[in-house]
Amino acid sequence: MSKQTEALKLALEALEESLGYVEEEAENAQRLYGQYPTRQARIQGLKDDARKHMDAITALREALAEQPAQQEPVAWCPDVCPITGLPFFMWIEHHETGQNVPTYGGPYDSYTIPVRDKDGSYCRERYDHDLGGWLTDEVEDVGIQIVSDQAYVSEDEPPASKQQEPVAKIHTWHRNGMQHAELLDWGAEIESLPDGEYELYTSPPHRKPLTDEQRQYVVQMWRGGNWTAGDIIDAVEAAHGITGEHK
Repeated sequence: MSKQTEALKLALEALEESLGYVEEEAENAQRLYGQYPTRQARIQGLKDDARKHMDAITALREALAEQPAQQEPVAWCPDVCPITGLPFFMWIEHHETGQNVPTYGGPYDSYTIPVRDKDGSYCRERYDHDLGGWLTDEVEDVGIQIVSDQAYVSEDEPPASKQQEPVAKIHTWHRNGMQHAELLDWGAEIESLPDGEYELYTSPPHRKPLTDEQRQYVVQMWRGGNWTAGDIIDAVEAAHGITGEHK
């Protein structure tokens, strides 16, 4: 409720309460002093006060009727399940939390968004629309695990890493107690680099998985509707040191 609406309601309540007293005073004055000419102005003043009260009450009621209805916050969910790719079906009250949760699939069975288990697997719950209830005795593993920040179907072996090809050779030697190095036989990858200094690796730098705190923060921002898919990708890349010109 806005402050303006609250103020209008308080004013309306006060006028409605005082109207009865003003009307009663006017009636008593008319009954007791109506036959006295010198009291007619007083009686008329009380009647005018009662009329002004009614005019103000009517105006406040009309103003309140024109106030926009307070909108309830609209729950948000992705149109497609980000794990299984199933389309959104409907909101259903969860059997444990009592809160509405989005389900995907349908029309006979719909599923919650899979959540990550302790072992890295993703599991979901099923609502049977024929039975009209949650199947509380089963939790379905969707067959996906997070391994080194890469999603693989658990029934299949992760794809083998591609054999790396050298992009250049480095010749090193010592002279006068100092070590020297020279870059030889570089390929197109090196020639395309702009001027500057670069770190060379004999193998790609080790990428550590996101911490539990980082994962929870990403999920929280996504479920709250504060982040887009691009924001999530940027956060994961930033956690691995991929930012700015290195993206």
